[in-house]
Amino acid sequence: CLSAVRRFVAMHLLSLALLLPAAVARLSQPVDVQAVASAAHVVLKKDTLGSADLAQIAPALQILDFSGELADSQKRHVCGVLEKHVGSAAAEELGYLVTAATAANCQVGLSAAQLKAVDSLYDEALETFDLHKLFASVSALFGLGKGSAVDSAKVLNVLGALTSAESVLSSPDATEPEFGNAFEALAIVKLLPEEARDASLLQKLSTRANPGLDRDPSVYGDLVGVGAPVSTEGDPEAMASELVEMAGSWNMRVALGALKSLKALDASGGPVVVAQKDDGVVPLVAGSELKVEVFSLFGTPLEIAKASVAAQQKPMDMAVAGSVASLDVSKNFERPASGDVEYTIEIKGRSESVKARRRLTLTTELALSSVVAGVSAWAEADDEDEGLENLSDGSVFHKQQEGFAVEKHYVHVIFETETPRGALLKEPPQQAFVRFHHQESGSDFFFVADARKKGKQGVFHFEVSVALAAERDTFSGKSGSYALSIILSDALVAAPLMKDLGDVVLHFPKKSKTILPIYRRELQYESETTNKPLEEKWHTFQDPPRKPPVAVSLVFAALTSAPAVLFMLMAGGVAKANAKHVSTVGVAFVLCIGLIFALFGSYWFSVPLVNQMEKLGAVLLPVVSVTVLLGLRTLWTLIEKRSSPPGSSTGS
Repeated sequence: CLSAVRRFVAMHLLSLALLLPAAVARLSQPVDVQAVASAAHVVLKKDTLGSADLAQIAPALQILDFSGELADSQKRHVCGVLEKHVGSAAAEELGYLVTAATAANCQVGLSAAQLKAVDSLYDEALETFDLHKLFASVSALFGLGKGSAVDSAKVLNVLGALTSAESVLSSPDATEPEFGNAFEALAIVKLLPEEARDASLLQKLSTRANPGLDRDPSVYGDLVGVGAPVSTEGDPEAMASELVEMAGSWNMRVALGALKSLKALDASGGPVVVAQKDDGVVPLVAGSELKVEVFSLFGTPLEIAKASVAAQQKPMDMAVAGSVASLDVSKNFERPASGDVEYTIEIKGRSESVKARRRLTLTTELALSSVVAGVSAWAEADDEDEGLENLSDGSVFHKQQEGFAVEKHYVHVIFETETPRGALLKEPPQQAFVRFHHQESGSDFFFVADARKKGKQGVFHFEVSVALAAERDTFSGKSGSYALSIILSDALVAAPLMKDLGDVVLHFPKKSKTILPIYRRELQYESETTNKPLEEKWHTFQDPPRKPPVAVSLVFAALTSAPAVLFMLMAGGVAKANAKHVSTVGVAFVLCIGLIFALFGSYWFSVPLVNQMEKLGAVLLPVVSVTVLLGLRTLWTLIEKRSSPPGSSTGS
């Protein structure tokens, strides 16, 4: 029965394993440890530190130690920078600071207040079960030589409780592995004595490692380092490929974790690197060999016991010499081609063979077997034309190629190609054209050659005919000396072929200033508009509305706002005079009048009245009707109250 961690890893790596067979080696280059060390050098050059920089120093020093490039001068520089920062470091930063000082083989002087803050942080972490504070305090105490003050049982109790909650150590939204809870938990366990480590806790850490080996395989090395049970079943090639990429990260924790994980994989006889010489581009000539090398993840050559390659639906055995397997391509391949080949390699000391699928391109060389070029008055290209010259011997134009007016003249280039060593191309080169290089301006103009196969010996015939008068716009009307050359290139051609044909001087006529007719067909009659367009006319479909003077607008605004102003000024006096005769109907009447004024004000200040007249009427007419009815009822009530004798009451 698989353990919990085996099921965990196998489940998450199954999707990757379905993409490519598990036995197919993806890696074509070993990890570049020197490049990782270069990034660490850059990190350690800083003279000032921020909170995020402290977490980078210790991993950077360990990377340089891993690569053998850690110098004493760098240690002294780091110690000096830490001394400057220690006075302002917060309690939770002291763990990273002390760890960095330990890696640099120096000691930083903490104040009494900081030492007390570390102890308080440790006690608080045990009480609150805060993993981040526990990591900061425990790493600081061990770095200061006060590891005896750490109660391993209590620390393991906190870690056990935290790992029991999957959400604590397995956050699906984790995007920064250096802040991953699993890293901090593993770092704490690594500081504790080996005899204090609990097997069940290691099992939980392995199962709940955040964010998981499928998303952050850099924690694999930390798991192996503390003795946690872990398995790479599923697709170790995918894990190794991702680790090689992660080693190039500028995050030192990620880069260091990737290096440690790759080392753990390499120590267990993990994936190998299958590299092709010359990136798999091999010239198809006698004596040329297809070579494949096998390395460990860190570039150590591995001895090959047996190797074969499958291509063109047939397997071919390769000669083996140490870590290199080779095959004579001229004896096993018929013609240039590009496609995938599959290697099967047996490595000494390993029971399982390794398969690798790689791209192979077999190339050939091209040679010009016949070249005829020149300027002719004939539209059809003919190699017997007296205006053309035979340049097959490598020469350039001998005739005087100057003074050609472009009218009724054509530039013809006829040439043939062959593969001199017998490696025949199935198709003509993908790029075959003649270049006109204007020597004065440096402009280039290209014309694609028409190609056809000639015979069965791999010879291709090319023709380029340029009607100079018709191509005037192509040349932008630039007269002067043009250098002609043939350019041939293809993915299956070892090197581009270029042939200089010589110089040709062309004279393009200047553009006529005569205004040509604007009509394509011949008109039955001519008028003054035949050779020139009509004058442009502008039409205004609606005159803009006329606006009154500003003074008139102000007077109108004053008159329209006067009722509202009078209403507000007289409202208090009227209300006081009629306080004894207040009724519900009267109050509603006054509110309706205020509503009418509010509508007028809103439309006056914010609503375009002309465009919204219908909406205004739909609201205003019902309000006015109700106001009139309420006003009549209010008057009737006032009349009744005033006409009744004092002391009497009305029913209204």
